[in-house]
Amino acid sequence: MVSDSTSDPFRDLSEALLGQVLPGTDGRLYPLRERLGEGGQGWVFRATWNGSVDVVVKVLRPDTATGEALARFQREAQVLRTLSQQPFPNPHLVRFYDHAYATVDVAATGQSWDLPFTVLELVDGESLETAIEQAQPHGLGLERARRILRHTVLGLEDVHARNIVHRDLKPSNILLSRSTGREIAKVTDFGIAKVLGVDMQRTSALAGATVGYAPPEQFENGNPRVCPQTDVFSLAAIFYETVTGKPAFPIDSGAHIALAIVRMMTAPRPSLARDRDRLPRELADRPDVVAAVDAELSRALSAEPADRHPTATVLFEAIERALLALGSTPSIPPKRPSRGILVRSSRPPGDDPALDKTVSAQTRQSVPPIMAPATIRGPGSFPRDVAKATALAWRRVTDPIAPSEFRAISVSFAGGRAAALGTHGAALWMQGRWNALPLPPDMDPASARAFAWLDERIFVAGVGPHVVALERNGPPTRWYVDAPSATFHGVFADASGVLLAGARPTPAGPQGLVAEIRWNAPPRTTDIPGCGPLCGVVRFADGGVLACGEGGALAMVRHDGYPPQVIHPCAPSLRALIAAPDGSAAAVGDGGFVFRIASPLAAELEAIQTTRALLALARGPDGTLWCAGEAGRVLRRTGTGWTRVDADGVGMRVIALHATAQRVLVFCDDGSAFEGTAR
Repeated sequence: MVSDSTSDPFRDLSEALLGQVLPGTDGRLYPLRERLGEGGQGWVFRATWNGSVDVVVKVLRPDTATGEALARFQREAQVLRTLSQQPFPNPHLVRFYDHAYATVDVAATGQSWDLPFTVLELVDGESLETAIEQAQPHGLGLERARRILRHTVLGLEDVHARNIVHRDLKPSNILLSRSTGREIAKVTDFGIAKVLGVDMQRTSALAGATVGYAPPEQFENGNPRVCPQTDVFSLAAIFYETVTGKPAFPIDSGAHIALAIVRMMTAPRPSLARDRDRLPRELADRPDVVAAVDAELSRALSAEPADRHPTATVLFEAIERALLALGSTPSIPPKRPSRGILVRSSRPPGDDPALDKTVSAQTRQSVPPIMAPATIRGPGSFPRDVAKATALAWRRVTDPIAPSEFRAISVSFAGGRAAALGTHGAALWMQGRWNALPLPPDMDPASARAFAWLDERIFVAGVGPHVVALERNGPPTRWYVDAPSATFHGVFADASGVLLAGARPTPAGPQGLVAEIRWNAPPRTTDIPGCGPLCGVVRFADGGVLACGEGGALAMVRHDGYPPQVIHPCAPSLRALIAAPDGSAAAVGDGGFVFRIASPLAAELEAIQTTRALLALARGPDGTLWCAGEAGRVLRRTGTGWTRVDADGVGMRVIALHATAQRVLVFCDDGSAFEGTAR
């Protein structure tokens, strides 16, 4: 290859970098494999770290490694290093790995260069800017837009908590990762970020600010009024563009910058109502909701920082609260036989090879039609009652898929179906096989946390203030509760409604939350002070709601005018609950703790023959309680107390089980299922 050094003296350097191994800090080595991009200030390469992890290496060109460009490059490394100094990296910020200098020799010219470089996470996906361009002439779907906004806010929470203001939020600086099979938004490019209270380097008035996304205070000498509300302005402009596909402040590329800024700040605030024809249908059809969202965007896009929402989280919650009106009023579920649900996929079998391969090779066929519930053995083939047998015989009925494939599994009342949430989406179990279970197109599988069955509906809850009901026939139904930043880890459905247990963020950390969606009545939420995230929830026979969660918390909500009751009968977290017709309940959790719970709230510790974490509970038709958990533990409670059931060969981590008079079904997080029958 002949280099054209006369037009670009650094072309030879760019070519020479390919194949080079750049030495980082602490002996780290970064072989440069492929050039991903080139700009006016440097190059971006794909490299590996420790020989296996793909990373991005940004190299600054020598002719720009002076003045403001070098300061910006070093500032980004310093800010990202600060953000990376925490035990668990924020998944919504592009990760920082290293920053160093390398000496590179160019044989073609005989020159040697000292090059600064930064090593960052490689994001497999496009930018939000590209996604918006692909959606033209409209914006993105509403649920996708809300998810991207929520992810961006979760990233900014960490940024602002460390007194850092990004100052360059725009669609091109929000990357949409799909490396795990789901879309996750990540904030990147901290080149002009400002650390409040630290004069890293006072920038000139217009340096680095992007007209159309940056508020007026960012164009002032030294940026003295820059604060978290600066990012709030940019975030509002991004959300507007995401749902309309149109910039909040269109800027003529030939316009003088100062004049463009004046026009941007003196023109009427952007209005979704004026761009109704570009909005998602569910939003365009509700002018009242559009007006409510417009009011929040108008506030966030105020010229004065003090007039905006104080934080990105407050803006997000305000928009979510405005969108709550889109939720429908719950309807009483139809009275149908308890047969479980089947949701058919609209995609051709085998159209998603990654999902098909993960769930099972058997999912490449069409999902079979609905069949009658108990199916693995023929009628009358169980000679003895499992609740009275001294030992059980176990056999595997479903092979494992992958280690830790599923995070939650819920079994239908009849036991012939199970729904699972995993790393690659959702799956439906029947006839001993896992089949792909499609979620609504606008629902991120990563946001789902728990399933619950009610007749032929599956209720799905997780990140966000909504619950989705997957119907056997017809489109899914979605309801909202007034808890915009909530994450729900537990869901329970019965004839009275749907219960949700989780948490919402507070300055002191996540706080427990219980929500109830009642049939033909408005939803209601209850904050649970004094406890962290809740992960299990049931309804007592007398109507009281019981939830369990982290730190051994048990919370009772009665909606009788009294505040919720909270007790902590143990320190380890409680993982699962089940109610009994006699008005009592049982809870199990880490460390092998089992409690019998009465109303009013009281917990009695029960003796059990394990110290392993217990993760699942079930009740047989005769009232016999079963529980299971780590190390394949399966236990049964009879009149004489809890006893271990011989479970040799059962998978290592049982996360769901179901009991009938003739058999016990257990499901493990690797996708395997086992059937226990009386010997």
